Amino acid sequence: MSKIKFKSIKNKMLFVSLFISSFVAIALIIMAYFFTSNSLTYVLDKQYEKNIKDYAYMIDTWLNEKTNEVSIYSRMDVFKKQNWNDASQFLKKELKAEKSVYKDFFISDINGKCKSIVSTDHDYKFSHYIIDITNRDYFTKAIKGQNVISNPLISKFDGEKLIVIASPIKDLKGDIVGVLGAAISLKSLSNIMDILNTNAESSNSVLVNGEGLVLTHFEDSAMMESNIRKESKYISKSFASAAEIILSGESGHVFNSNYKNLYYYSKIPCTNNWRIITEVSKNIVFNPVMKVTKELIVVGFGGILVAIIMSVLLADSISKPIIKLKEVFNIAALGNMSIRANINSDDEIGEAAKDFNKMMDKIGKMTYYDHLTCLPNKRFFNEILVSICNNNKATVVLIGIDELKPINDIYGYNSGDKLLKHIANELKYIVNNKYTVSRVGEDEFAIILDYVENKSEVINFVKNILESLNKIWIIDRKKLHIKTSIGICMDTYKSSSAYDLVKNASIAMHYVKEKGGGTYEFYKEVMNENLFDRMITENSILSGLENNEFYLEFQPIMNIEKQKIIGVEALVRWQSSHKGLIKPDDFIHLAEKNGTIIQLGEWILKSACEQNMKWINCGCTPIIISVNISIVQLRQIDFIESVKRILKETGMDPKYLELEITESVLVCNENIAITLKKFKEMGISIALDDFGTGYSSLSYLNKFNFNTLKIDKSFVSSLGDNMNNKALISSILDIGHNLNMNVTAEGVETEEQLNFLKLKSCDKIQGYLFSPPTNAQSIQNMLIGNKN
Repeated sequence: MSKIKFKSIKNKMLFVSLFISSFVAIALIIMAYFFTSNSLTYVLDKQYEKNIKDYAYMIDTWLNEKTNEVSIYSRMDVFKKQNWNDASQFLKKELKAEKSVYKDFFISDINGKCKSIVSTDHDYKFSHYIIDITNRDYFTKAIKGQNVISNPLISKFDGEKLIVIASPIKDLKGDIVGVLGAAISLKSLSNIMDILNTNAESSNSVLVNGEGLVLTHFEDSAMMESNIRKESKYISKSFASAAEIILSGESGHVFNSNYKNLYYYSKIPCTNNWRIITEVSKNIVFNPVMKVTKELIVVGFGGILVAIIMSVLLADSISKPIIKLKEVFNIAALGNMSIRANINSDDEIGEAAKDFNKMMDKIGKMTYYDHLTCLPNKRFFNEILVSICNNNKATVVLIGIDELKPINDIYGYNSGDKLLKHIANELKYIVNNKYTVSRVGEDEFAIILDYVENKSEVINFVKNILESLNKIWIIDRKKLHIKTSIGICMDTYKSSSAYDLVKNASIAMHYVKEKGGGTYEFYKEVMNENLFDRMITENSILSGLENNEFYLEFQPIMNIEKQKIIGVEALVRWQSSHKGLIKPDDFIHLAEKNGTIIQLGEWILKSACEQNMKWINCGCTPIIISVNISIVQLRQIDFIESVKRILKETGMDPKYLELEITESVLVCNENIAITLKKFKEMGISIALDDFGTGYSSLSYLNKFNFNTLKIDKSFVSSLGDNMNNKALISSILDIGHNLNMNVTAEGVETEEQLNFLKLKSCDKIQGYLFSPPTNAQSIQNMLIGNKN
């Protein structure tokens, strides 16, 4: 086989396919036989279902015949004339003729008193009414003119288990004067059922009534004593488990793989929900199938063995060049971009080797360049940096684009990618082929400044980058504002490794991000400590919630005209068990970064609502409580439902809640208007906090329809003689009032500031002039005084 040669790999694979075809053929044969086996099972199953329906039909027919027979007897003249002696003689003759079927005949009058009983053993006539059948259901129906097959019962005459076929007796005028009954022993029914057993060794047929009571059984003691719903000496566990399905269905079968029997059943039409049930050993159904299956498996494995042997011999002749090509692939996978395949072959494997070599040429280029921006990538950057550090001092400038993720979330990755391309082009223009600029992360770029030792030169270079990037970019007719955070690490003493330069520049960049971004920082060793401290703080937020380390303070909001408290702003504080009091500015942004602001924000909102309800329940005048909301919370799908739940749990009216958001939230999410509108529909007020310090345009005021504008304290604190700030505050007040908004001035600390705000008709003030943030009890005392 190994000496067989083919010029074309197509011919080689054609030869292989012959053997594969053989294998497939065998597999198809096996599948066909399995299909045949399934079909055989199906046919056998359907045959048993047909049989059980036929048996039900036979029993139904037999019972109908007996019912018609008794009905014919009751309509004979001897009964119409009420000649009971002659009637008894007639029944005695019929009883002897049908001894194997009927056990007794009896005649009762219209009052249910038996006139005569004719038995296979005795013949009784009663001059005194000693047997009363008025309480029998069959009597009640028969006396109304129906032909009846009774449910199984115990004979009042001799206590035997039987059924009764009853028919009304009418006189010559057609009036009902009595009932003719024919008793059939359940033993006789059992004898009939024995004929129907499908297999004497592996099956058994029984009759049950609608409640599952056993009417016939090969064990006499089971009749009218056992119920198929309950496991017993005569009813197996599997039979009992199938009972509910059997008693609720018309016909079918029940099979539980955990048990060894199948149960075929069918309802008998002429009865009161009787069913015939045949218990069949599943071996009867499945043994022929298993036999065929085993034979097919043996044949199939034989075919597979032959196919394997032939395939191994054939594979030996065609696999050598493939194995050689695979070895080349493995070397390339380990990172050797210079490896090439050297296979001299005219077939498809030779062509594949040539294509591989072309591919490696392209990969060599793609390995070192970012496909989106066409800038050198992180691998290229690292290799170049290592090379420079081995010979010279280097400075690493790491540039982070702070707002890329929100842009991708809101406008899609297509817009984000276009923005990155524009930024890459801007950076290439700035470095002007003088330095190496690379894209080293999804939202990070890096520049290597070699031969630069003057720090001021680095600063001027970085400022140029900030000025070029920190602006509004127009992408797909959308205004995208970004901030750039830059970390710098200089190898002052030519002692830092490439790894340390990148790591330290990254620490400096993240330090800038933590401070709000938009600027640059040189790496300092203290940043490592700050980074470690931030990590501890960040990881302790949830444990702080669990340990009740957070609490709220409240700063009053005062109506400037009435000089009364009309609201408070809830401010969170953290008394850490490890670090003492931590300022909000030192942990809120960390909570937003790691997502714990969701849990913390929910706690703040619920605690604020609970406290407001405590003040209301103490008799204080109801006030509005303001709670600051993070953009991270607003992005949550279930945030609206969370607010509804908190209001419901605390019992606070939505009109006493005000949610404060900042201008930066409006820039980050165009869809925020939908969420804010839903809150307003609930009756919740919306305030725009720190107005004038963000990047939003005045169009947002009209778009979002805020209830309150809050002038940032930076404008108020520098009022004094600053005419520009006075003009700005006057303009903000005019804008707010013209848009039907209340205006609150934050950070009011002097009488001069208060008087100016009064003069300009400011609605509300908040600041240390009136009260610093304080505890709930102090607010309650103020509210009580406010009321008085």
